[in-house]
Amino acid sequence: MKIGVMTPTYNRPDCIRSLVLQMVNQVKPPDLLCIHHNGNKESYQWAIKDITVSFEIIWIHTPEKIEQDLWYAIPLECLIEKGCTHFFWCDHDDFYRRDHISSVIDDLVSAEFDFTINLMAAVLLLKKSSFTYTPTIRFTSHSPGGMSSSMGFTLNFAKELLIDLRKNLLSKTYYYSDQVVSNVTMPKFKCGKINTNTTTYVASDKTVSSKEWVKE
Repeated sequence: MKIGVMTPTYNRPDCIRSLVLQMVNQVKPPDLLCIHHNGNKESYQWAIKDITVSFEIIWIHTPEKIEQDLWYAIPLECLIEKGCTHFFWCDHDDFYRRDHISSVIDDLVSAEFDFTINLMAAVLLLKKSSFTYTPTIRFTSHSPGGMSSSMGFTLNFAKELLIDLRKNLLSKTYYYSDQVVSNVTMPKFKCGKINTNTTTYVASDKTVSSKEWVKE
């Protein structure tokens, strides 16, 4: 088993530092973390340079702004080429409890799923003057029907998802990449929606899909 985590990052060196530290804190850390930094002329790889890790980090820097499917397709292709067998879709601005990877791997292996997603999550709304934290909700706000950045999947699913993301770049059928996961790739595989809660969805005024949630 070789575990790979992919995460895109844009304009938030604070978030990517937090994500790396959360991966360090995992009971079962990944073997490889592929970070795809896009949309900024200068790289902020310096934000993680002093962190000691037990896994390999690959930093890919795409200076120009690109379509969302490429945020994920580029690091996913890298992890496939590096021989990963199990994959995690992690967004840089969310929180991951220390048992996140171990819990998802257990679900994938025990039930022989190709893909899992957490139905339950915590939600943190970061407003300008305050914050609101809800420890447990059934997360249904995004297309896969759960907490999208909790997604874990196998190599066969990863290969098919890469093809589907590349096709969507041409067809532009779906705006968000998690809609490609839900509507195109998932129906081809054995997928599990799990009642585990190992993630916190974080919404702020910089969040792509939920900044409207924190308007005051």
